[in-house]
Amino acid sequence: MSEASPIQPQLLSRINETFVLRTIRQHGPSTRSDLSRHMGVTFPTIAKAVSSLLEARLLEEFEEAVTGPGRPPKRLRLSKDKSQVVGITIDVDSCEVAAAGFDGVLRDTSLLSFATPRDYDSLLAAIVDRVQALATEEMPILCIGVSVVGLVNYRRQEIRFAASLPYLGGKQLGQDLSHALGADCLLVHDTHALCLAEYVYGDASSFDTFAVLDLSTGIGLGVMVNGSYLTGHSGFTGEMGHIPVVIGGDKCHCGRRGCLETVASEWALVEHVSAATGRSVPIEEVLSLAANGDQFVRSELGHLNEYLAIAMANVVNLFNPQCIYISGQLFQELPWMRDQLVEQTQQLAIEPAFADCRFLPASGGDMLGAVAAAISAVMSSRVHELHGTLSGIPLGVAWHGVQ
Repeated sequence: MSEASPIQPQLLSRINETFVLRTIRQHGPSTRSDLSRHMGVTFPTIAKAVSSLLEARLLEEFEEAVTGPGRPPKRLRLSKDKSQVVGITIDVDSCEVAAAGFDGVLRDTSLLSFATPRDYDSLLAAIVDRVQALATEEMPILCIGVSVVGLVNYRRQEIRFAASLPYLGGKQLGQDLSHALGADCLLVHDTHALCLAEYVYGDASSFDTFAVLDLSTGIGLGVMVNGSYLTGHSGFTGEMGHIPVVIGGDKCHCGRRGCLETVASEWALVEHVSAATGRSVPIEEVLSLAANGDQFVRSELGHLNEYLAIAMANVVNLFNPQCIYISGQLFQELPWMRDQLVEQTQQLAIEPAFADCRFLPASGGDMLGAVAAAISAVMSSRVHELHGTLSGIPLGVAWHGVQ
């Protein structure tokens, strides 16, 4: 008889460790006895998993203040003082870098913002410089999550296409950052980051099927169906902005014509208003004009919502979500736009699916999504590292079932 593979007990140990992390995130700081009770496993199994997680700096022990006789048992929490993850957001005009404990709480003093460089080498250097400023020997970086505007091939961890930042196309930014910083790095599409942020930090943890619409310079969509995050074969799911809606329409940044973004995005709105006024009008001025009742701008916003409602009706019909979270400064600054969009979507979507769907403002952000992706990758890697790779981990897999 052949000897049992050593991988199986190692795999079981890693799975136990992952469930310990999930249980503490769900129930808060816990004793070893608490974990044994919540998980329904033996105390020695918990003790072994906890010992490994303490050594990896994913957990830390602390003592609560004594309020009665006797010394209370030490409690365990997700590490906030002994390790950290780093979140990075890359947008068209600006980038941000911030650190968080493994508990996912952002450290306000760590937030660093800078204008998005105009070439890849400068971007790489700027990020490396700022992340290195956050790293210390006492608090190592466990993982780096990067939210980026552009199609991300999750299997290759490569930015396949970025219409607004074309120099990112074909770049393996995660791999380059990992080599430069000596830490694992995970790329995530910015809209997918928003979806993950709502699931981990917002109220979306109570839904098994929801979507996040992100209207900004472009238009993106993140979708969770039956507790599974949709990425598609390579990670390109959710490129709603490049659905063709106007045959022979205006040229899009992607090179094609008539995409939804040419009629329902911030850049399209700015271009239309600027063309009508004969000068360059920034989005901030467009918002001010709309808030003050400018009829032309309000008419343009009405047309934007008409096209966006077509796409939203398709989201309702295709995915039957319990909720759609709506993100973007247009909806934040002009709340009536969200009400109008919901009303127009109702007219186009099938009635039973619309009746089952709520529409709420998004509460998360790209940075929280980047941090959540980094933490999720670390948790998942406790199992995946037995196969020698971190790439390709489905986003949010380590958060399923967490409230």
